[in-house]
Amino acid sequence: MAEHICAHCGSNFSGPNNAKYCGRTCVKEASIKRAWPDHIVSQIKAMAAENKTCAVISKSIGKCCRQTRKFMADNNIRNGFNLENQRKRAVACSIAGAAHPFWKGEKASYKSKHKRLYRIFGKPVECAVCFVSDGQIISYANLSGDYDDPNDFMPMCQSCHSLYDGKNNYTIEQIRHRKGVSPSGRAEQVGDDA
Repeated sequence: MAEHICAHCGSNFSGPNNAKYCGRTCVKEASIKRAWPDHIVSQIKAMAAENKTCAVISKSIGKCCRQTRKFMADNNIRNGFNLENQRKRAVACSIAGAAHPFWKGEKASYKSKHKRLYRIFGKPVECAVCFVSDGQIISYANLSGDYDDPNDFMPMCQSCHSLYDGKNNYTIEQIRHRKGVSPSGRAEQVGDDA
């Protein structure tokens, strides 16, 4: 073991003949310093202060965007770009319906049309056919095939939904009769009237 001076921090340490650094911390910091010299770091900080995007910053310093983004995150260098996007999203979320800039209307996907129902009506808590509410998964079922009209949906439990949409295409009245439920929501009396 020989005495050495650390190439990064300048402290004295004892180690093998070819040792350059006193420990792993100095090795890591020195490798970062080699990859990200001071003039590049100051350039990144200046561009981040001007709210330049990570793509623009990485292109100007000659590094890939992923490396630049990781370096900026590790060293807590923030550009205002992400904050500006969050502000735009917040404003966009306050606009609903056809006034929203990303409104697709009839071209929206099946999933988006169902999400629209949850936004308008909330999560369904009771089946509109058999009036069950506890312990059942309840979702919106389309009544006539017009997925663009939010009023053309009805909350149904899974069993009513499968009977309504299934190969037999039961009507709501047939499902209620089959389940023994009256339109008022009370179970019908099955058997002899005495």
